Amino acid sequence: MLNSDFVIENGRLKKYNGTDINIVIPEGVTEIGSLAFPNKKEIVSLTLPEGITAIDDFVILGFSKLKTINIPKTVKSIGAGAFEGCRSLKNIEIPNSVLKIGTGAFAKCHKLADKDGFVIFRNVLYDYCGKETSVKVPEGVIEISMDAFSGSRKLEEVILSDSVETINGGAFEKCKKLKTVIMTDNVKQLGGSVFEGCVSLEKVKLSANLEIIPSNTFNFCVQLKKIELSNSVTAIGDYAFFACFNLQTINIPDSVKFVGDSAFRSCDALSDADGFVIIDNVLYAYCQYVRERKEIVIPDGVVAIAAGAFCCSLKIETVTIPGSVKSIGDGAFGMCDRLKTVYISEGVDHIGKEVFHNCSPKELHIPQSVKRIGEYLFGKTYYTLIEKYRYYACVIHSPANSYAIEYAKENKIRFIEE
Repeated sequence: MLNSDFVIENGRLKKYNGTDINIVIPEGVTEIGSLAFPNKKEIVSLTLPEGITAIDDFVILGFSKLKTINIPKTVKSIGAGAFEGCRSLKNIEIPNSVLKIGTGAFAKCHKLADKDGFVIFRNVLYDYCGKETSVKVPEGVIEISMDAFSGSRKLEEVILSDSVETINGGAFEKCKKLKTVIMTDNVKQLGGSVFEGCVSLEKVKLSANLEIIPSNTFNFCVQLKKIELSNSVTAIGDYAFFACFNLQTINIPDSVKFVGDSAFRSCDALSDADGFVIIDNVLYAYCQYVRERKEIVIPDGVVAIAAGAFCCSLKIETVTIPGSVKSIGDGAFGMCDRLKTVYISEGVDHIGKEVFHNCSPKELHIPQSVKRIGEYLFGKTYYTLIEKYRYYACVIHSPANSYAIEYAKENKIRFIEE
């Protein structure tokens, strides 16, 4: 092994170019950079010198043959996913000098597990490789790390202990047999995609102290039928319940101030006979396969159209929006590529950004009442076409001296004053 095999800059090991499987990192290195050992899956042992203070994210990701590594007492931080997938690693000593360990640092390190199949360091559960169908997370675990249970083939039930406060992103992702999750009210934070792809999930008791349902939380949980949200929830992220085809019951508390793009898209069982998912007078989604139509008339009484509500509705040609609607969310009609005509009634106040991205209706009728229109109404691509090719497909129809006419002038959109 030659020092020339190591690419080192200012004490940071950026890359190892050698072929040895037993590696001794030179003195003077203070940090190991992310992916410093690209495609070196045959490495068996790694010796780190005193003086190293940081092991960055995903440094030894997927080293399935790594058996031994030392962590010097000078190390202060271990990055996210640093040792993920080191399936042969049987033992590792974490010195007291380490103040921070990133999420997923020891995911899929199965041989570090205790007799019950849990990989736990400092009250964080990094991995589960047991074979039980029903699992109770041990008392004392405060945090469940990224991907800790992801892809488990046998897991059907999870009960969280009272000590658990945080569940990180993807913790139960694609646990395809998981049916039941019970969490206590001590859980305060979920990461994104926590239950994404849990296609058998039927019952989830959520903590009453969650403030955010993050993006993709229940994405493709196709058997989920009921969710109860507490008054502590303030935000629901993008695609949070996307493709929960059988979701029949959900409440949106008054405490919720933000609902992300396509949060309830393809929630067919939530829709009415016309394919609309309307909760508390907000239209969150249109389920095109419940009732395919070319002409859409949004029901009077709807007060808002949510972000992404009609996204990718490929059959729609005409849309009529009543005056009861006050706002149209970002990207609401994005990629409705057959959309030709939109009638917006007097009373609507706000049209969001990129509402018609990648569809460009030929006629857009906007009333005097509209006082705000977001940027890139027809998507960024449309404005590129205007600049480069003088492409003018869309025409805004609106009263003279209206906000919409001024917007059209400023953005080089064709208009007709009515």
